[in-house]
Amino acid sequence: MSSAFDPLDFAIPQREDWLKRVEATLKGADYKKRLVSISDDGIEVDPLGGPWVKVTPEWPGVAPFTRGAAAVSDKDAPWIVDEVTEVRNVATAGKLVRKSLAAGASAVHLRVAEEPAGEGIGLWSAQDLEAVLEGVYLEAVPVRLDAGERAVQLADWLIALWDGKGIAQHDRAGSFAVDPIGTLARRGRISGTVADHVKTAAGLISRVSGSNRVHVMGVDTRAYHAAGATEAQEMAIALATAVAYLRGLEANGASVAEAARSIEFILTTDADVFPSIAKLRAFRRLWARVTEACGIVPQPAWIATESARRMITKRDPWVNMLRVTAATFAAAVGGAQVIAVTPYNAALGTPDDFARRIARNVQLMLQEESGIGRVVDPAGGAWAVERLTDDLATKAWAIFQQIEEQGGIEKMLASGSLQAQIGAAADKRAKDYGRRKRLVTGVSAFPKLDEATAQTAEDEGGNAVHELAPIFAGETTVEALAPRPLAQDFEALRDRSDEILAATGARPRIFLANLGKLTDYNTRATWAKNLFEAGGIEAVGDTGYAAADALAAGFVASGAKIAIICSTDDLYGELAAPAAAALKKAGARAVYLAGRPGEAEAGLREAGVDGFLFEGADVLASLRAAHDILTKTA
Repeated sequence: MSSAFDPLDFAIPQREDWLKRVEATLKGADYKKRLVSISDDGIEVDPLGGPWVKVTPEWPGVAPFTRGAAAVSDKDAPWIVDEVTEVRNVATAGKLVRKSLAAGASAVHLRVAEEPAGEGIGLWSAQDLEAVLEGVYLEAVPVRLDAGERAVQLADWLIALWDGKGIAQHDRAGSFAVDPIGTLARRGRISGTVADHVKTAAGLISRVSGSNRVHVMGVDTRAYHAAGATEAQEMAIALATAVAYLRGLEANGASVAEAARSIEFILTTDADVFPSIAKLRAFRRLWARVTEACGIVPQPAWIATESARRMITKRDPWVNMLRVTAATFAAAVGGAQVIAVTPYNAALGTPDDFARRIARNVQLMLQEESGIGRVVDPAGGAWAVERLTDDLATKAWAIFQQIEEQGGIEKMLASGSLQAQIGAAADKRAKDYGRRKRLVTGVSAFPKLDEATAQTAEDEGGNAVHELAPIFAGETTVEALAPRPLAQDFEALRDRSDEILAATGARPRIFLANLGKLTDYNTRATWAKNLFEAGGIEAVGDTGYAAADALAAGFVASGAKIAIICSTDDLYGELAAPAAAALKKAGARAVYLAGRPGEAEAGLREAGVDGFLFEGADVLASLRAAHDILTKTA
């Protein structure tokens, strides 16, 4: 009779054992170079985890990682499906709200104009708000306000509307997103002071004290992330802002527990899935630690997310559907209670019905067809994710402490030091994109110059503006955060190309000076074509040449003004120098070579090669220089 099965009889594989398997799959390629990346915070994102990883994970699904689904809604949905409405016209906004709810959204989210010429719904009176919400079953549907500078005003109107319709306190749900610090950072100014807004918010808390489903304060990090903040910076800023609000609310009569419960955190997720998941998990741990340090029972963080705007592109916008799907998956796995998906054409104008439907259905498919929300904290216990969660939490806590040591978030914004830190992170990231160490699919990689334009909706314009007085007397100003879209540098070159096309009927061109047979030049010619077209410069020429004079004739016939030599290193040694000389003699304003020159650089430059392009080079600078050369009139 065989002995009973004992799992401890099996040896537990260690990292070295797994690495042997991985290296066999990689066929000798370096594991770290191929599979381990470094985050913007300098943290290794290593996919290989196991019991050798030194982390202190909490039990999966237990506070602080529980989603708190019971507080989300009266439905069985694991999170609130949020859909933003921001058209200017009140009547149109109301129609979109009702259509969204009928099609699967489970909350009303109103992005409100902060000034007459500003973006968002033109809600200039309590009657305008009531008109937008006409037909909405307010006893069951959360109302999420996104009014920035005017948050306390809109909150007052919504409470009055609830009162007027006799909505019981326990049936009221939604968020007011009072966030004067975030608004100040985004706009560079607010009326009155942060303290003025927080004092008014304390009064709002007392007016909705009968509901545990209304969040008065909103700690919104979207502007910081859009300007370039790293994951750890975003979390640290959220913590520092929340702590500032806890102090201010307590000073105005709210208990710390009341103040903590009143806060909603509005964070971002992007297409970098694992860091986004780990960020939400790490933030829950950090917020629990902050509330515990305040002397109250650790509070679960109420997290709403929105797909990161900085990853949304104008060019090849359909790829944005993939990006926001990845971001939504990360938000759901990370435990967000509210998720908003940015429409794929949001960078081009007002999203149309198709874009809104796709954004909404991304969530519905993840909920209903993929069952993402059936497991609470599905990443819990995964060693690689737990390690990344630990590392991000440690990094964010250190930055949070630095902010507090410098006097808090307000002082850092006033001095400009916080903006400088975020700008430095954005600059570093932009260099990586400029060298194509990191790619934006459809823009800096795999571009399509003749792509069709995505459709957007026409903005019908806002309703008549009622008298709009400042919310508070006086004004507080700081240096405003400037959005830094990941693709903006390459898209600026594409815009430049479009302008040239409109003015002359043709795009700027570069001639592919291919040497040898197709098998010799195809790889580098394809790479060069993608590179220059990422900058809006059309690459022409699909023939290989063996003689310099024939190459020069092909260049002249192409009508191009610059050229790039493409072939193998072996053929470069024989043909590149005479090819460059012939191209220059034929009138080429600049000649590039695809590949590293090595020891032959001096000779090639003497022959007429002006620059060398290869992976890791500053290709963005080269593309800008090429544009400058092509637009010279002489």
